[in-house]
Amino acid sequence: MRVIKFRAWYKGEMHEVYSFHLSAGMVTISLPRFPFVQDVVSDTVMEYTGLSDKNGKEIYEGDVVKWWVNNITRTSPVEYVEQQASFWMMKDIDSGHSVINDWMRGEYEIIGNIHENPELINTGDKK
Repeated sequence: MRVIKFRAWYKGEMHEVYSFHLSAGMVTISLPRFPFVQDVVSDTVMEYTGLSDKNGKEIYEGDVVKWWVNNITRTSPVEYVEQQASFWMMKDIDSGHSVINDWMRGEYEIIGNIHENPELINTGDKK
């Protein structure tokens, strides 16, 4: 069974999304103070991939993951590719991309996200 969840980047913070208001273009997010939920127009909404990293942390669109291929450590943001209807780790346009999938679950580690850690994008490959 596929779990469908979202999170939202709003005013410099990540929030859990409780519901969507499609006609109003808003989402209901969690807040750490009263009122504990609020309807907002989010800067960005990110979908849960349905996968977890090697530490059990849920992987969302926009997360930056570290992964290993042939003794090379790669760092890539997770993006949804509409034409493929799947989540991909995009290195960059020139070097290609790799689909993020369940059978490699032990190979991924979340090291941040594109909103809180933009410096992690395009950090290159390391042997």
